[in-house]
Amino acid sequence: MKVLYVTGLSNSATEEVLKDRFSPYGIVDSVKKIKNYAFVHFQQREDALQVRINFNGFTLCFTDSMT
Repeated sequence: MKVLYVTGLSNSATEEVLKDRFSPYGIVDSVKKIKNYAFVHFQQREDALQVRINFNGFTLCFTDSMT
């Protein structure tokens, strides 16, 4: 698995914001946001797995000021 499925996103969670949020955990190749969910593509499988383990069940907060 190199792609994370992220759900429950607000309108202020843009592709750029998501890439910035997940980049500290590994190289993000791309992000595709569709309505209130997104696919975050990591370069390395291990990075995607670590993020999934560490963030599963967490709520990411985005405010309108982040857009």
